[in-house]
Amino acid sequence: MGKQWFVKLGDQPTGPFTASQIKQMAQEGHIAPGSFVAQGADGTANTKWVAASTVKGLAFKEDLAPPERDTTDVESAPVIVDREPQTTEPQPAAVPHQSGKGPVYQMKGVNDLLEVYENKLVITPKGVMGFLNKGLKGQKEIPFRSITAIQFKKAGSMTKGYLQFTIPGGKESKSGLMAAVRDENTFMFGSGTGFGNDALNRKVEEIKRYIETQQMARESPPAPQAASLTDELAKLAILRDQGILSEDEFEAAKHRLIHR
Repeated sequence: MGKQWFVKLGDQPTGPFTASQIKQMAQEGHIAPGSFVAQGADGTANTKWVAASTVKGLAFKEDLAPPERDTTDVESAPVIVDREPQTTEPQPAAVPHQSGKGPVYQMKGVNDLLEVYENKLVITPKGVMGFLNKGLKGQKEIPFRSITAIQFKKAGSMTKGYLQFTIPGGKESKSGLMAAVRDENTFMFGSGTGFGNDALNRKVEEIKRYIETQQMARESPPAPQAASLTDELAKLAILRDQGILSEDEFEAAKHRLIHR
């Protein structure tokens, strides 16, 4: 079994993680070069904490850009080497815009980023806690056509709110707020102190209405196109030529069409 790894959140160690998980967290931006990590049995105060930038074999998200860097050491287990720790703060990872169109709505939640496009939404875990709660699956893309229900719980003075999307085959949480934290189809938002939650609730409610409106627009059949005046006159002429309309009736109908 490989060695265990820990990540420090404030003064609290979090883990354990395998070497593969540590690599993936670094590549997806959940661990920055300045984050502190440790290799050991329990991640306690006796464990030696080092900057992630000093761990050989870790490739960080900001480094993974063309041209491709040499990843010869990535497949091997991380090894601590002697380098000065960096203090680079983690940078938020942006979701690529599809077909050159950006999101209609973009909102940062407790541990996620919600981006709403014209026909889909994307939930992207952010930070180590987002990674821990949502697992290794990364961002979740949900087309509007797949959503069968939307549950909206407002953030209160002491509680956070959430927007939960029900999709076929999904395993949405039915156990309230605490279980919703780990639900990959749920976006959680709000301040624990309640400050600013009214504005956040209005924003989320607006997003919910937008998604429902887009769903209805795609479900509604297109309105039939009105026949042109030329087409209508041609039909009247055919009826007259077939003897169904008299000349007087034809002229009266034509007059109504022209002057309607």
